[in-house]
Amino acid sequence: MKIWLDDLRRPLPEFLWARSVGEAKALILECESRGEAPELISLDYELGEYELDGGKGIRLLEWLAQRGRFYPVEVHSTHIYGAPVMEDYIRQNWPE
Repeated sequence: MKIWLDDLRRPLPEFLWARSVGEAKALILECESRGEAPELISLDYELGEYELDGGKGIRLLEWLAQRGRFYPVEVHSTHIYGAPVMEDYIRQNWPE
């Protein structure tokens, strides 16, 4: 399963679309319940009104790190502040 976290931009067909951190968590937990791991999680930083359900995209990274789940992630956000913050968080916390 590939997960696309973004409130506005539609994903490519091979991705499941989560508009909020809460929706992305639910997809990840569903995947884990089947004994699988997400193949890739692609993240946006700012999620507009969907931030009411879990916050900005970096909150998903923090949740994954707290759980020790270092799935493959990438940042597709173009947010001038948020994209580098998320990329730094991944560099500092994800094993190589």
